Amino acid sequence: MTTRNNTLRPTAADAGSVALQPLRMQAECANLQAVMTDLSLCPCGSGLRRLRCCALDLAGLSPRDAGAPLQTLVEQADAAADNDSAAAIALCCQVLELAPGQEQALALLYRLRKAEPRPAAAGR
Repeated sequence: MTTRNNTLRPTAADAGSVALQPLRMQAECANLQAVMTDLSLCPCGSGLRRLRCCALDLAGLSPRDAGAPLQTLVEQADAAADNDSAAAIALCCQVLELAPGQEQALALLYRLRKAEPRPAAAGR
C-alpha cells in the first residue's frame, strides 16, 4: 500500500482488501462537510434550510423522544402564533433545525405558513 498526501491507496497486492476504507471515510467526511455548509433555503417556502425540509434524509432522523427538551420552544411558538406569527415561525424553524422530525413544530409551521397572505399572481 502506498501513502500519498495522507490518503491510503491500494496497491496490486492489496486488491480486494480493506484498504479502500480510508478513502470511503474521506468521501463521507466531504459529503458531511457539504451538508453542513449548505445554508440555502428550501424552495417550498417553509423558511427551513433545504436539507432540513424537502431534502431531509428520513433515515437519519433522531428517535421521537429526542426532541422532548425542545417542547418548551414549541409551546412558546404555539402561544405566539395568534399575536406574532413571525416570532412563532422563527421559533418553529429553530426547533426544526435542531430536531427536524419534531411533528408538533412541523404541524405548527405548516399552519402558520398556510395562513400567510400570498402575493397575487402577476397579470399580463
